[in-house]
Amino acid sequence: MAFNTDALQAAASTFGVYELFPAGFASSALSRIFCGTVPQICELGISFISDSDPSVDSADRLAVYSGHFPSGTSLRCLVHYGQLVNKSGFHRYDYGDEDENNKHYGQSTPPSIDVASITGIPVALYRGSLDELGDTQDTQWLADQMQQTLVFNNEYRIGHISFLIGKDMSFFNVDAMYLMQKYHPVDGTGRKGEIEWLFPRVQ
Repeated sequence: MAFNTDALQAAASTFGVYELFPAGFASSALSRIFCGTVPQICELGISFISDSDPSVDSADRLAVYSGHFPSGTSLRCLVHYGQLVNKSGFHRYDYGDEDENNKHYGQSTPPSIDVASITGIPVALYRGSLDELGDTQDTQWLADQMQQTLVFNNEYRIGHISFLIGKDMSFFNVDAMYLMQKYHPVDGTGRKGEIEWLFPRVQ
């Protein structure tokens, strides 16, 4: 999968379009009605875009979710995503011009984002083996980079939007809730040092 980000930016500049798939009552209502009436077609679209096996998702919840789709994104967000797909590594947005990059970053190329340097914050990684957007190769790379701060790392047989509308939500109501209670308990207690990063003590 590759993105022609230059062509996308040129087309957007020509037509003056800098927001893609903006939210609107008509488009959201159409999506909700369409996916509620013929869910198989929406599931087919999902299989091409985000979840390689839509059967793990709830068709009923898909109709509800579709009522909030599309919700819009910026051109720059999509272009940055394309840059990350096209190039190896994890880096900041490339302005496509050395002078612009220098102005924003102090160097001619966008700097890498060193996730391995993140420390002091407990990080949980929930991965989907059927996720087409955050695939297993990329999420494994992320896990390898964040070994110092990773407190939980598990892969589930779910896709990208399964985290919202999956039939099996145990990743959330079992694993995520356990970790929230461990690191951010509702009663305000926890093992020493595990909660201070959320609420530093005032000296």
